[in-house]
Amino acid sequence: IRVGTFQYVAARDKGDELEIFLDYVVKRHYPELVNSRNKALDLLNVLIDKQIDLVINWMRVGFIHGVMNTDNMSILGLTIDYGPFSFMETYDPSFICNHSDTQGRYSFERQPSVALWNLQRLAYTLESLIQEDRLKDALSSYEKILVKEYSYLMRSKFGLILQDEGDNSLINNFLELLYTNQKDYHRSMRMLLNQKENLLGDSFESW
Repeated sequence: IRVGTFQYVAARDKGDELEIFLDYVVKRHYPELVNSRNKALDLLNVLIDKQIDLVINWMRVGFIHGVMNTDNMSILGLTIDYGPFSFMETYDPSFICNHSDTQGRYSFERQPSVALWNLQRLAYTLESLIQEDRLKDALSSYEKILVKEYSYLMRSKFGLILQDEGDNSLINNFLELLYTNQKDYHRSMRMLLNQKENLLGDSFESW
């Protein structure tokens, strides 16, 4: 079941079909929400968390989905239908692996924003079942949660055990060096483990 499935059911606009479908989805995939007072809102919040977890882990390992439309976004937080996918080698935030994506909609760096756009489409299908202010609150939580969780993952990737307010700047500095020096995303991270010599070049001497 995908975000696109919800769009299809909602577009049919046939009586209480959307609520029937929602009940089916909750009962089958999220039984902990069966007795919820507002299944639609609680399901949306769960899916926001799942999509954030999925996307930040894509970013962590340099994965590019390629065609991240609503029909390719699972409500289970799974990576599905990745046709022209790729794992990034030379670090380039604007990297595109889908050659038909001429405008870079599904580039590496845009994946978090596309995930939000898809979730907004999902929220639109559920707007008849959720109060407007609660719908907006749920969607507005996306960016704050994503930044927090992504920062945590990247600190772990760099081995930063204690959190410091300068962590994000430090990590971004390294990524900028990768980009300007056209270095491999994964190999460069591994090279940081070598404590006897600098394998990355003069630009990385401080690291």
